[in-house]
Amino acid sequence: MINETKYRTLQDIYLISRSPDILAEMYREAKNIAHSITVYKAKNKVNYEETSHNSAIRFIEMYLKNPLWFSTSPAKRIGHDVLYCLYDYKQKKLDLETPYPPNLSVPPRPIKEDTRWVIEEIEEDSPRWKEILFDVYKAKTFKEAMLKLDTYLPRSWIYAHAKRLQILYRNTRR
Repeated sequence: MINETKYRTLQDIYLISRSPDILAEMYREAKNIAHSITVYKAKNKVNYEETSHNSAIRFIEMYLKNPLWFSTSPAKRIGHDVLYCLYDYKQKKLDLETPYPPNLSVPPRPIKEDTRWVIEEIEEDSPRWKEILFDVYKAKTFKEAMLKLDTYLPRSWIYAHAKRLQILYRNTRR
């Protein structure tokens, strides 16, 4: 059974005095609590000293990060730190030891192409360019846009401007 009374007493004294000696004593007490929890929770062979040390350090860091922080249930919080050190910490070590291949990099963002020329060319080629833009914009798919344009434009015009219409359709989706 874990006895938290000594730790709570030390915590109350530390919160008033902020003495590093009291903090060191709190660390030793937290390490003892972490050791007993580690022995209970570890499912495989682990270094009990290292795990209890890392758990106690993680727990004591909270006092240094936030001066107003205090623990109402130290054993429960230390138990969470022990679980972190037992299971998450292993994965972090593996991630640090495994080098990434040098050719793995973030791909550069594609440069947005200026496609105003498409609208200008459609405007020059057809007197119904506003309807074309509106129909292409409202269509849910490219095929739907082409079928809509087919109702009032000749197919030869659509075939001749298919690539431009496709660029126009893509640009209305960004």
